[in-house]
Amino acid sequence: MPPDPHRRDLAQQFDTLLALKNRQLEVIKELSLLTAEVADERTFVARMLPFLGSSLGTEEEILFYARLADGELARPESAAEQLAAVFAAVQADPEAFRQPRAISLAAPGTPPALAALARGGFGHCLLATVYHGDAVLGFLAVPARQLPVLTPDEALFLRYMSETLGVFLRTIRRNREFSSARRQLERSFRELSAVYEVSRAISGALDLEAILDQALDAILGQEILVLAARGAIFLNDPTSNRLRLARQRGLPPGAPAGTEPACPDDCLCGQAARGELIVSSLSDQEDPGHRHHRPGMPPHGHVVLPLRARSQVIGVLCLYVAEHQEPTPSQLNMLSAIANQLAMALENVRLYERIHHLSLHDPLTGLANRNMLQLRLAEEIKRASRFEEPLALAMLDIDHFKAVNDTFGHATGDAVLLELADLFREEMRASDVVARYGGEEFTILMPHTDLAQAQVALERLRQRVAEHPFRDAQGRPLPRPVTISIGLRQLPAGRTLPGAALLEEADRALYQAKAAGRNRVCS
Repeated sequence: MPPDPHRRDLAQQFDTLLALKNRQLEVIKELSLLTAEVADERTFVARMLPFLGSSLGTEEEILFYARLADGELARPESAAEQLAAVFAAVQADPEAFRQPRAISLAAPGTPPALAALARGGFGHCLLATVYHGDAVLGFLAVPARQLPVLTPDEALFLRYMSETLGVFLRTIRRNREFSSARRQLERSFRELSAVYEVSRAISGALDLEAILDQALDAILGQEILVLAARGAIFLNDPTSNRLRLARQRGLPPGAPAGTEPACPDDCLCGQAARGELIVSSLSDQEDPGHRHHRPGMPPHGHVVLPLRARSQVIGVLCLYVAEHQEPTPSQLNMLSAIANQLAMALENVRLYERIHHLSLHDPLTGLANRNMLQLRLAEEIKRASRFEEPLALAMLDIDHFKAVNDTFGHATGDAVLLELADLFREEMRASDVVARYGGEEFTILMPHTDLAQAQVALERLRQRVAEHPFRDAQGRPLPRPVTISIGLRQLPAGRTLPGAALLEEADRALYQAKAAGRNRVCS
């Protein structure tokens, strides 16, 4: 049978997307390392831009401009004057450039100052503003000969990069402000060492549990901060929008992290999160804001710092100090810098996990994608062969799905795919791997399942789909049922077979089901 060009195109598109995701993950990793290794904006930008260009698939020089406390930073330096004019245009209308966008530099209505971005035949560009909070700090531009098509994933990635740059540049600016004050203090070197040690401890990890552990251990281990050997990190629970204990050190035994009741909104941690400011308490016995008293704790004070990332409070850092010991402004400045580093590290982990999830899951349905299917298929074949257990693999296809798209539109087609994915989750076991293979094709990997057991489960699934009242994009019932055809193949217990061969045999069984009239299971 000749190869299906549609499936081949989908495979090529998938490979392209996967390569892009891998490049983006590599840039995020390098960026995380650079934020700990480099303390100079110019060095940081010079090392970051090539990685960014690689992730965007361009070999052209990326233009960059930022306004610093001690001057300006332009790449290339020879175009500093023209880039400054572009920056002035961006500053004049910050909301118009808040999100990354593709710009045709000669289009009507484009600010004349942006014409400075047209270089050597490049009449278009991608423009991303570098900002922190509401302050516009600079921009980066990717020249292009044709107007680029900016996908949602690329826009998200560019926005993350620009926001991270803004946080980095603002942090560097604040660190310089701290440096002038630290030069007047006798313990300046030890203070800087404390911030560096904590930053280094959390900079290399891309795992949430590791960052939480390393952050608390590193912070509480700094003598210069004059902290008690007790502390905790609370993270915002997105389901309840309340703070819950994520990690603690030195506190009396209690409920495990993540299971304790959420912090009240008016406790010290709630005040820090709600007000987005540092809360300092001299005594837990005298401060009415201290609402949670643990048995066996000696009298103490608190310093609670909000963890802000991308203009949102994602948690708080709660530290213990001796009773009636008020932290100095220098210590509060150090703790604020540490909290900023910790918040940025936690946000890096969340974004890394999100991109990693997207690399293994279909963005529309949330099901596994072909990449995850290949990984799990190889694992399950080895396990089935080793333990002499059966393994079933099904390939299924929505009958006449093209007609659904042609008649009701692609938005309705997407709605059908989403409903179908929900039916898969309801009907199949947690141990089964349901993957979107491409377009309207899906695969179901069923470990510890022989042919007869798989046929029963898949026939039940087929009937459930045929009886389900699917709806269009506007929520109206479709005038005709949606059915699926299923091809089933079993890997006999103790046998081994390449994953590609097993998929091919299941695919052949699927074509038999379609040739036999569709809406059936063939093995």
